Amino acid sequence: MTILFYLILAFGLATIIVGLQTWLITKRAVRWRGKTIRFTCRAAAETREFQNIKSVNQTIWGNAAFLFDDGKVLKLDPHAKGAHELINAVVDFLDVQPKGST
Repeated sequence: MTILFYLILAFGLATIIVGLQTWLITKRAVRWRGKTIRFTCRAAAETREFQNIKSVNQTIWGNAAFLFDDGKVLKLDPHAKGAHELINAVVDFLDVQPKGST
C-alpha cells in the first residue's frame, strides 16, 4: 500500500507539472510571421525580430528557449503546432545549432 501511495503521488505531481507547463505555454500566445515573433509577456504583447535573438537553447524539459538581447527568454514546446518550423527558421537565420540538443 505504501508503494501504491507513492506511485499515485508521483503521477499526480507529474500531471500537475505538465498541466502547468501547458497552461504557461498557451498563455504566451506566440505568433510568427516572416522574421517577426509576437508573444504575450505579463499581459503585454511584445514584438521581436529574429536578429534580436542571441541564442537558441534547449531546456531540461525539452522546450526550446530563445534568449533575446535584453535578457528575456521565450520558451516554446517543440511539439506545439508550428513551433518546430519556427525553431528551424530561427536556427537557420542564426546559422547555429541549438545549444543542449543532441
